[in-house]
Amino acid sequence: MKVAGGDQYAFRELYLYWHQVLAGYIFRITESKSLTEEIVQDAFLKIWMARETLAEIDNFKHFLLVVSRNQAFDVLKKQLKEQENRKAWEKSHSDQPYSGQTESEPLSSSLIDAAIDQLSPRRKEVWLLSRHERLRYKEIAERLGISPESVKTHLKLASEAITRFIRAHLPSLIVIYGMVLKKIF
Repeated sequence: MKVAGGDQYAFRELYLYWHQVLAGYIFRITESKSLTEEIVQDAFLKIWMARETLAEIDNFKHFLLVVSRNQAFDVLKKQLKEQENRKAWEKSHSDQPYSGQTESEPLSSSLIDAAIDQLSPRRKEVWLLSRHERLRYKEIAERLGISPESVKTHLKLASEAITRFIRAHLPSLIVIYGMVLKKIF
């Protein structure tokens, strides 16, 4: 197989040939277009990174489906674990309000929400589409009628603004966490 020898053109052809088959298979598992694209790209990246071993594979389609299925399960498990951790944290800290916030909001979530709220409307929209809906630059650009480069710029500036906001409010957050920890221990 030429891909095993590092032939990038052959890999491109392989990608083009199998992409739709793999995307359909993964979409049935994830039921998410953005996750499907991410997983398909990751699966092909793994194949490229391990290309030297491809010559030893007898049934490439089976190999491709197993690699991508495992990648999909890993991503879904990670998302589930993150949701469980977030819910557990929110449940255990729901009675510890951040100053000026409602009692049901966790401390760090409130600070991040406040940081996002201080963004300009367009930057906030781009940030939420990227981080909450997990859309790619091209998808955000199409939805908002802007260029992918503008999306990239908005996300970069939003990240910087959020980081600055959190750093500016970090001392007060540390004091609040300290008070919470004193109550616990």
